Amino acid sequence: MINQETPLAEEIGVDSPVRPQGSKKSKRKNKGKAKMAEDLAEKKSSVVKQQSLMENFRNVREKELLEREKAREDENKHRQNLMAIKEKGVTNEGTRNSNSEVY
Repeated sequence: MINQETPLAEEIGVDSPVRPQGSKKSKRKNKGKAKMAEDLAEKKSSVVKQQSLMENFRNVREKELLEREKAREDENKHRQNLMAIKEKGVTNEGTRNSNSEVY
């Protein structure tokens, strides 16, 4: 099925067989498909970058919230300890007053 009009590599002055590559319309169509595939790859990488950034922001935010919650818990424990100390002081003062009245 060799086209007789197509020069062959065996002929003098021909380095490689020359074959038609297709019409201009099909070349443009393939070029458009390649461009779309390239654009799609760029968009995918952009989306992946955005998702990564969003995940990083979310992780930082969660960490900050956990730190705040822990600080609040520590502050509440401290307040409870202070209240317990004050209550002991009040009850001790009450017993002192009763002891001082006894004397």
